[in-house]
Amino acid sequence: MKHKYAIIIGTTLILFLFMASLSADDGNIHFNIPLKKVLSEPTPEADIIYEIPVDINFIGISKDRNWINVRFKFSVLYFLQYEYTGWIYVPVGNLLAKEESPNDSANNSPPLVLSED
Repeated sequence: MKHKYAIIIGTTLILFLFMASLSADDGNIHFNIPLKKVLSEPTPEADIIYEIPVDINFIGISKDRNWINVRFKFSVLYFLQYEYTGWIYVPVGNLLAKEESPNDSANNSPPLVLSED
């Protein structure tokens, strides 16, 4: 009987380690950063413009840095729970690559500004 439990536990651990190695080797960069506040300026001391009423986590970015992986969680009336995980296309990698390219003839333009207030 003890051998049976040892085999089950050992098999479970091997499967867990195998699945963890597969998910870690996908070429993407993984995070778990909650996004809760919208600030007036790109500094931590800035005024809060809006507090996001749902849970949004920035959980990763693709290898080419053009896709952001996010998870949304919210509830309705405290008992209906919803959770969605997916990818959002934000071409930051393309913009940065274009900006850093010294041989690009279009690089004579002014520096890239993503937002102006």
